[in-house]
Amino acid sequence: MSDCKEVLLIEKTIKLGQDLGGDSDYRLLAADDAFLEEVRGLKKEGGTLCLKGKPGQAAVLCTADKTFKVQRVENTNTLLIAPRVDIGSQTVVASLGQTFELLPTPPPLEQIRHALQDSEINELDLVEIEEGRDGGEEPNAKRQRRGYTTAELESMIQCSSMELRKALAESAVPHDGRWCSVAEGLLDECLESLLRIGAVELDLMTGFTWAQAEASLGELHPSIQVRGCVTRFCSRVSDKEDKSIEVDPDVTKFVLSAERVARQRARKLLISNASWGFDSFMEQWTATSPPGVKPQKEWLGGLARLILTETGVPRQVKKFEEVMLPRDPAKRFATLFGEEKQWTRGELEPYLRPITGAGQSIDQLLSRHTRNYKVGDASVYVARW
Repeated sequence: MSDCKEVLLIEKTIKLGQDLGGDSDYRLLAADDAFLEEVRGLKKEGGTLCLKGKPGQAAVLCTADKTFKVQRVENTNTLLIAPRVDIGSQTVVASLGQTFELLPTPPPLEQIRHALQDSEINELDLVEIEEGRDGGEEPNAKRQRRGYTTAELESMIQCSSMELRKALAESAVPHDGRWCSVAEGLLDECLESLLRIGAVELDLMTGFTWAQAEASLGELHPSIQVRGCVTRFCSRVSDKEDKSIEVDPDVTKFVLSAERVARQRARKLLISNASWGFDSFMEQWTATSPPGVKPQKEWLGGLARLILTETGVPRQVKKFEEVMLPRDPAKRFATLFGEEKQWTRGELEPYLRPITGAGQSIDQLLSRHTRNYKVGDASVYVARW
C-alpha cells in the first residue's frame, strides 16, 4: 500500500423488497446467442414473440418462423434481482430459484391433424357444397365442420406462423377462407377418377395445376375434393422462381407421386389385415396399385414393420403406423423398443423424421435415447436405459 495515494470507499446498502416472499413477476430465460440475434431482428422488423400454451400443456415461445419449448430448470442457488445502480442503496425486487431454458422444437403436426380431423369435410358436406347450401342456419356448427381460419389455428396450435403455414400447405385445403381436411374415403374416391381421367387429360408425370385438375374432374367431384386429392397424392413441383408457401390454383404445379399412391394402397391392405406374409403382401400390393406404379418395400416406412428371418430376408409385414406413436421423444422411443428390442437406423428413421426439427436431428435423438453396437456387419440400436 506504500504506492497508494488515495483510497476510495464506496458504501452500498442492499434492501429486501416488501413483496419478496410472494410469487415474483419476474421470469429468467436462458437464451443462446442465436436466439438473441433472432430477438434483435424482430425488434428491427417490428415483429413479436408469442408464448403459447393451455392449462396442462408445456408452454412454447414462438418467433415468426421458429418454435422453442420452454423448460423449467431449478437452480442450486437463489438469484436476487435488483435494478442496476452504481452507488447508493439497492432494493432486491425478486428472488428466483429457477430459470427457463429455450429448446428448439419441431412444429406439433399432430395438433394440426387433430384440429382438422375434428372438422373434416364428409360426404354430406360435399352435397351441401354442390347444392350451394354452404353456410346454413347454424354458423357456429358450420364453422366447426368446415375448418378453421389461419388466425384461429394460430391461436390453437403451438408453433410459429411460418411453420403452421408450411404444414397447412402440405396437408390441408383452403375453402371459403378456412383450412379444411377431406375424409379419407372421399380422397380415395377422387384418386380413382384422377388416375382414370387424368391419365388422358392431364400431364400427371410432368405437371398440372389445381385449376386444370378441377376442369378435368369437375363433373364428378367438387373443387375441394379435387384439391384435397391432389394435395394428398401428388407432390409439388420445385420452382426456383416460386418462393410462396401457399398454392396458386393457376400457377403451382403438381405431379402424381407413385410413392404416395402406393402407400395409400398398402395402408388399405394393412387395415383389412394387420399382418401378412411378405410375399403374399407384395403380390396383393402390386395387384392393387395403378399401372406403372411398382411398389417398393422401402415405401412401407412409417406404415409397417418388416419382420426378417435370421438371414435378413423379409418374411412378414406387420402394421405399425408412425402417426399412432406419442410425439414426446422419450415416450416414442419407449413405444418403439416395446415393439422391438433392436432396430437398424434405416428402420428407425421413418418413425423419427416427423419429430425432428431445429435442434433435434435424428443423430441427436439417437444419441440421447439409444445405444448402438454391431451385430455382424450391421449396426443396431437398443434402448439407452
